[in-house]
Amino acid sequence: MSNLRFRPAVLSLPRYKPSKSAPDAVKISSNEMPTPPSPAVLEAIARELQTINRYPDLTAAPLREALGNRFGVGADQVCVGTGSSAILVAALSAVCQPGTQVVFPWRSFESYPIAVPTVGADPVPVPLLPLFSQQPDRPRPHLRGDRLLRR
Repeated sequence: MSNLRFRPAVLSLPRYKPSKSAPDAVKISSNEMPTPPSPAVLEAIARELQTINRYPDLTAAPLREALGNRFGVGADQVCVGTGSSAILVAALSAVCQPGTQVVFPWRSFESYPIAVPTVGADPVPVPLLPLFSQQPDRPRPHLRGDRLLRR
């Protein structure tokens, strides 16, 4: 048994519950694709395997530059990561103070209720209306002044 003790805030985080999947189903919510990678993708992977013994560029500069050029923005406006959950935690870490309220639609992205308390912020889930719509301008008297609201 380990003597490693986790912070109470970590122990109280909601657990991620992956969606159930039927046999042969494609889990689009998990970024699964219904078709195998294209030959061009497989060739690019094979090329990159030649340098797998080297530490990757932590800034992903070539990728961010290419994406910036593709979408007409500067590389400094492009954020890449190991997935949307990791990028969400990084973004929240950059802008949240302990106790910051983060408003998000619920039920929606399953990482919101896990990521927000991870950075010491307070989650404020707002139930979606019928047909999964929102009313972001609706008064919410329970909110404090320091909050983030993104659609």
